[in-house]
Amino acid sequence: MRKEQIAKGYRRQGLTYPDIARLMGVSETWAWYLCHDDARARFARKSSVYTSTSGTCVDCGGQMTKNTHQMNARGKRMERCRSCYLKHRSRESFNARVVGETLKCGICHEFLPFHAFPQGMLQRFLERGKGASPNCRACDTAARVAYRERQKHPCAGCGKPRLGDDAGRVVDTGLCVVCFNESRRKQGVLVGRQA
Repeated sequence: MRKEQIAKGYRRQGLTYPDIARLMGVSETWAWYLCHDDARARFARKSSVYTSTSGTCVDCGGQMTKNTHQMNARGKRMERCRSCYLKHRSRESFNARVVGETLKCGICHEFLPFHAFPQGMLQRFLERGKGASPNCRACDTAARVAYRERQKHPCAGCGKPRLGDDAGRVVDTGLCVVCFNESRRKQGVLVGRQA
């Protein structure tokens, strides 16, 4: 039996789409598509248009799909496939952070000479040519001191060490991030995506 027939059979038995999805090991949306032939056909048409080729990449010569978008944010036509575009962006980003013998710190965002950074982190960053900038020694030390300080004083709510970043808060509440967010939720204040 095909998946569509199985899903339609479950639906005739009165099961909901979340139940069908759980039984078949698919998402709720796909369970809905399996039960509706016309919607599945529309989805297939859209996806075939979306992934149809739209040119060749200037770097690797491979075919580009429409998911690389015809125009970038500046209105310029895309020239690279997605993987080459991401490599190109990481090279540009790397070149913007390394200027001559200076490197932009990941915390204070100042350009500092190479000797202001821990040599192991600096060496790995320069070898990879991508990734987050290392932190200068001063910022790294300040971050470690702040972390140790949070470890010394347990959370007033649960008694566990206060892990997480307190830098975003104006007033130190004495709570860990979990207890702080829970107290805000109880007050009816939405906390970002966690609410």
